[in-house]
Amino acid sequence: MSKLAIGEIPRVSVTSSNNGVIGTFDTENNINARHFENFISVNFFGNAFYHRKKSSVEMKVHVLTIPSHTFTKSTAIYIVTALNKIFKNQFSYGEQLSSSDLKKNDFYITLPVTAKGEIDFPFMENRIRELVAYLKVTGLTDYKLTTDEEQFLTNYRKFTGGARRINPFGWVVKMAYLKFLQVAMLLLAEQQMASFL
Repeated sequence: MSKLAIGEIPRVSVTSSNNGVIGTFDTENNINARHFENFISVNFFGNAFYHRKKSSVEMKVHVLTIPSHTFTKSTAIYIVTALNKIFKNQFSYGEQLSSSDLKKNDFYITLPVTAKGEIDFPFMENRIRELVAYLKVTGLTDYKLTTDEEQFLTNYRKFTGGARRINPFGWVVKMAYLKFLQVAMLLLAEQQMASFL
């Protein structure tokens, strides 16, 4: 697409920040625009994001929906976390995730199932609700750091090679925004979440 006019529709790109959104544009009447609503996007770096609102999607962004299921925020977050887990560190600008990769490779995510072998969406809802409550009770919603904490995390990143963490909700959380003790709690929550995925 050529230059787009500023508008109201979020534009999902290959960026790995801001939930994959590069801005809002007027793509409603653009015949070349691909519009989706309530979907998961996966960019060519393998980063997955959930989008509730109608969005315009660039060509190198893959769209995931599940037939006969409408995502809720919680089920989408659960699935996004599972996708980010399998795609982590596999793709780069030189080694991009393509549609043919998705078709020919065996990418599997682990999801809970019912006794009948169907995807257990209520379990996902409850698990995410429990994690949200846990983070709220433990005070993990405050991401303001002191200068000393910022320095500690700068040193920590140097020691760990600049590692990033993905929290249980599928959003990339830069370590620099978390208090030191919150980092430990978040890592614990991630380990607990990983045991259920």
